[in-house]
Amino acid sequence: INSKIVAEDGLKYGVQDITPAACDELLKMVNANSYADKDTLISYLNSWKKNDFSKGVEQHNYLWTKLGEGQGKAIGIK
Repeated sequence: INSKIVAEDGLKYGVQDITPAACDELLKMVNANSYADKDTLISYLNSWKKNDFSKGVEQHNYLWTKLGEGQGKAIGIK
């Protein structure tokens, strides 16, 4: 989702294009594991697969928080 957001400090790490194929690969990984928030992650990936980034700021910041925060908090969508 980093490729779709505007970061409050202008910093983004690990920017990759979000493609249906990339979402499918990540869906396989999520489905193969027992993450506590599995349903949330699946929901995010399915929306991105459909090119729906309307909740991208909230989705990004949810993942950003899970990864320890730091730099790159989303404040908008490009």
